[in-house]
Amino acid sequence: MTSFSSSDSTNSQQPSSEQNVLGWEGFTLTLPAYWTLASFGGDRAKGNFRITDEDGTRIEVVWETPKGTPNLERSIENLSRAWEKEATKKKQRFSLANNPPIVINARRKKEQLINFGWKGDSKDPMAAHGWGVGWHCAECGRVVVAHMVGRGRETSGTAQRLASEIFSSMECHNHGGWDTWSVFGFQVDIPENFALKLGKLQTGKIEMEWENPRPPDWWMTPQWWGRRPERIGVQRLSAANLVLIDQDMKTWAKRMVPRCNKKYLFIFDEHNSTDDQLFFTGKTWNLRQRLSETVWRILLRRSRQEIRATVWRDENDNKLLFAFFDLTEKNEHVQNDVLDSIETHTLVE
Repeated sequence: MTSFSSSDSTNSQQPSSEQNVLGWEGFTLTLPAYWTLASFGGDRAKGNFRITDEDGTRIEVVWETPKGTPNLERSIENLSRAWEKEATKKKQRFSLANNPPIVINARRKKEQLINFGWKGDSKDPMAAHGWGVGWHCAECGRVVVAHMVGRGRETSGTAQRLASEIFSSMECHNHGGWDTWSVFGFQVDIPENFALKLGKLQTGKIEMEWENPRPPDWWMTPQWWGRRPERIGVQRLSAANLVLIDQDMKTWAKRMVPRCNKKYLFIFDEHNSTDDQLFFTGKTWNLRQRLSETVWRILLRRSRQEIRATVWRDENDNKLLFAFFDLTEKNEHVQNDVLDSIETHTLVE
């Protein structure tokens, strides 16, 4: 599991009407302001992520993609026994809630949808009760279990209603072939066949890369011979005014971009760049790979796989953004679609 710190501060005094959207591995859900992604692990087929507020863990989501029909009820029972055992060790109260109305099945239309909940020590400031839902989605094949922890300062009814709002907003797959990735005020849409290969979410900087891997039987398909996997990468850097305090964006980008990715060597494109948007072309560092790709391209009479990058500044949000695209000619349109989808904003402090 990867964990990290948020690039935006939290504030428990913010009004409950403030919200943000988390998008991760095909999931989307609407959260109260300053509930942020704290750690993640796995991939689209099997994984987990954890959401925290200013006091610690708030929501945990786990999923897997079983080959057969899962026994979701048994999985929930096993989780409940584990929670009860932990409470017994701490000599705390523990009781299960009887099918609490967290998510209405008719609304979600999921297979084996189960609502669950528990109540513990009402004086426990961190985990006084918990509410969750599990389901099997026939469309994406995933089994999902999502659980929210209620604080001691919250009544069980308040926490239950909040869990209902959050999990009712939750989707476990996209509906148009594009996944929404949204975290810390940064949002981008990526084709669902691109898998996350790098996720660095640090204070002041977000860096993410996705790869469209070659099929397992790629050696039987001439279009993949001598080709590298397609990749998309994005970066967001905070405090642009401080980064550019003694230099312009062009000077900074020409110095930083050529060494920002170990896989590529980027070269500044003076002809197409403007004051507002800077462009770069690229090539792989691997000389053997470049030679192999050139040979196969000549033999198969196909177009070159272009590597392109762009840098721009979001004046309203005071951010610097960088995106690169290593795509085949078939997917060249993806570049503009991804760039058009990018949104960035600062969580209100």
